[in-house]
Amino acid sequence: MALVLGIDPGTSGALAVYDTTTRRLVGPVQDVPLWYQTVGKRKRKRVDTLAVADMFDEFEVMGVEIIVMESVSGRGGQSAVGAFAFGYGVGILYMAAFYSGIVIETVPPQTWKQLLNVPGKSKADDTAILARADELFPHDRQQFRGVKGGKKIDRAEAAMIAKYGGDFILPTMEPGANAELRLAYAHADTGA
Repeated sequence: MALVLGIDPGTSGALAVYDTTTRRLVGPVQDVPLWYQTVGKRKRKRVDTLAVADMFDEFEVMGVEIIVMESVSGRGGQSAVGAFAFGYGVGILYMAAFYSGIVIETVPPQTWKQLLNVPGKSKADDTAILARADELFPHDRQQFRGVKGGKKIDRAEAAMIAKYGGDFILPTMEPGANAELRLAYAHADTGA
């Protein structure tokens, strides 16, 4: 059994653990935890650093072997405030993953979506993306819907990113590579 954590980053992102043996999700798909910071007179969404740290401690105890996070960039037309919040959240998730010592890989959305035959957000509506997640995870479909049946596209994408990692990245890793990479991470020179 190998467990793969998939991360769709951002303040509306999600995290999912995929079991390569059962080909199912392990536990609930979790939304990125948030808190609200008052900036001026407005409350702004921020990724909850302490909650994220606790989650990654749990992933390490579970035995997650590899983390696959979507490599993202800013979006055209995004405000400076929005870009800051997005980058801040992505940085927290990446740093928590790095600190956990679990091997982390990033993948562009075009790569994993093409290999899993998932339509891109610019070419399809959320219904088509959700339908593909339902095909890939027929026993876990309820995890991609809210209490009232609303679409949870970020949860679906986190699950599919984890599946991509289990199906396409994990098989290319050499046996024992995880332990060697963890050791390299532990002694990494950040240049700071």
